Amino acid sequence: MGFYHRAIGLGAMILALQWGHDDPENIEVRLNQAALSYLRKSWPNPVNLSPTQLGNEFSPESRAFVRIVQALIDEGMLSVEFFLIGTGDEPTARDAILTRKGVTATIDL
Repeated sequence: MGFYHRAIGLGAMILALQWGHDDPENIEVRLNQAALSYLRKSWPNPVNLSPTQLGNEFSPESRAFVRIVQALIDEGMLSVEFFLIGTGDEPTARDAILTRKGVTATIDL
């Protein structure tokens, strides 16, 4: 299963916004949508983001969560104070907040 890029605004290529609309049952699709929606609703306040924070159904999805958060950081859509992996029960992005680019890309959520 692969993911694809979607052009957003000013020609920016945003990784991990959509992982394939053809498979809404896919846990990564739902986790990605839940993360972006949660971050958008909490903006402009930073939050501690973890799989469990997004819903109990996502608690065992640590690897998918790490891939999604890392992609959002790499694309300049998400800013975090620090990203804890392997130091607790689950990965946690501390003080996570959408950047202006992330807010613009998620305006329809």
